[in-house]
Amino acid sequence: MSANLSTLSRVRLFDGLDEAALERLLVEVRERTFDAGQVISLEGEPCRAVYLIAEGWVRVRQFSAEGREHVLAHLGPGACLNLVPALDGGPDGLDLLRRAATGARTWLAPGGHLLSETALDQAAAAADALAGAGLEPSVVTDEDMGTTIVTGVR
Repeated sequence: MSANLSTLSRVRLFDGLDEAALERLLVEVRERTFDAGQVISLEGEPCRAVYLIAEGWVRVRQFSAEGREHVLAHLGPGACLNLVPALDGGPDGLDLLRRAATGARTWLAPGGHLLSETALDQAAAAADALAGAGLEPSVVTDEDMGTTIVTGVR
């Protein structure tokens, strides 16, 4: 399927846009096809794109520390994936953490913890963001679970 005006007009995010606005968006669209079961994006990785689902279904899931799968959503045609990280203003996906850390000294009790799961290759940058906000950072990685948690203590 080739990305076209008909495809964009079915995306709920673009409801109400006229044809001229959709044509301006179309020049930025790149079609990608994924196989069933293929991973599109991992939590904590830099956000590279907003995915507009033209056909098929995407299962959004997260795994607990014990390895249990939790299905967060099933997204179908017209839905978007990765919208928030793409719009938060940061290419590395850490801007939301930076904003939370900056305000944490006003709402976090002394000795309180701010935690964020992140990709291993982003752990140092996340810890730096917490330290820059005046929190004491630490990083814990569970290689068996493939999880990295960055903690800032006030």
